[in-house]
Amino acid sequence: MKHLKALIIKLIMSALVLGIILTGIYNYDFSNSMLISLVLTVVAYALGDLLVYRNAADDSDYKKRNIIATISDLILIFLVI
Repeated sequence: MKHLKALIIKLIMSALVLGIILTGIYNYDFSNSMLISLVLTVVAYALGDLLVYRNAADDSDYKKRNIIATISDLILIFLVI
């Protein structure tokens, strides 16, 4: 249930941002924006949150783990879009 809640939150956030930027500013189709959001959500959650965040640093160093996971998400989003 914890993973489902995180996936839904990540999907809503990415769909809103990509919907505003891609559909609103660059005139992409809404369906393409939502498909990109769905792909990014699943891939970023699997790679960034489950793999990178858990293995980035010591369990006590949350700030460093979060920074590394955020940078890896940024690189992944840049490559996908």
